[in-house]
Amino acid sequence: MDLIIIGLLAYPTDQAADMFALDGAWTVETQFATPTGPEPASIRLDYHAAEVRMVLAGEGSVRVRAADGTETTLDVTGTPRS
Repeated sequence: MDLIIIGLLAYPTDQAADMFALDGAWTVETQFATPTGPEPASIRLDYHAAEVRMVLAGEGSVRVRAADGTETTLDVTGTPRS
């Protein structure tokens, strides 16, 4: 049976290293999480690596903020292709 969580989530005050956190309305299943509310939802990733990969689908944008504070916005549209 798959674990399914549906609800309004908020970032924790203290986020452990190498973990992600969700903010906003989400449906979370075993292999994926989907924003479900009318307002924007966010994922915060506290992770240090040479490379971070996310598999994204749908319509919207992803703002990436590096440790030095620089930001890049990535547009997302459609379904991923392997």
